[in-house]
Amino acid sequence: MDGGPPSQFPTIKRGNTLLYLGKSMNPTLRDLDVVEFVSIPLSQMHKGDVIVIKRQEHPEERIIHRIISISPEGIRTQGDNNDRIDPWILLPSEIEGIVISAWRGKRKIKMYSGLPGYCRYIAHRIRLKTTSTGISLIRAPYCFISSNKISRMTCRFVTLRLVDFSGSDRSEVQVYVGPIYAGRLVKGKNKWEIRPPFHILINPDDFPTINENRYDSD
Repeated sequence: MDGGPPSQFPTIKRGNTLLYLGKSMNPTLRDLDVVEFVSIPLSQMHKGDVIVIKRQEHPEERIIHRIISISPEGIRTQGDNNDRIDPWILLPSEIEGIVISAWRGKRKIKMYSGLPGYCRYIAHRIRLKTTSTGISLIRAPYCFISSNKISRMTCRFVTLRLVDFSGSDRSEVQVYVGPIYAGRLVKGKNKWEIRPPFHILINPDDFPTINENRYDSD
């Protein structure tokens, strides 16, 4: 998964709080979380802490990432949801503080630091790797099954039901696989919207022609 640029967020003028925007710290932090942080000496920081970074090259921006190593050369960080370690080595002056909690709506979320935080970081890295490997393994058979030829053949064994809502405010035709809603054709559109994974089984080309003139009002 490509981590993209670091998460950036504007300062809220309400003490040591920041509004988080971005994906690099998912699922630990999410968009619009309000994070609380405190300033502590460098000697009290540990691998696994989530910190607020103010790079010298971009002093107007803030980045929230996790410490993954501390050495005499400096501090290295990475977003929990990023594939790559951040390219910079931080100076003590570039660290504004350690994140102690976050507010998600009215719910306060504890921020794990030190060894517990690092263990959660490692666990998430393993989940990401496992998910990526699983996707790679199923991509080829999924593409084969999704091909038009296989889809047409499979569709013969699936019971489909079209329901016309043209007389209602919705003005659409819906398709069901048994009792399960699988997609729709909305007024004014010429393309069926088939929900995954039903697009593997359903080929809209096999549907009867829909006359959209019936949508027109008198």
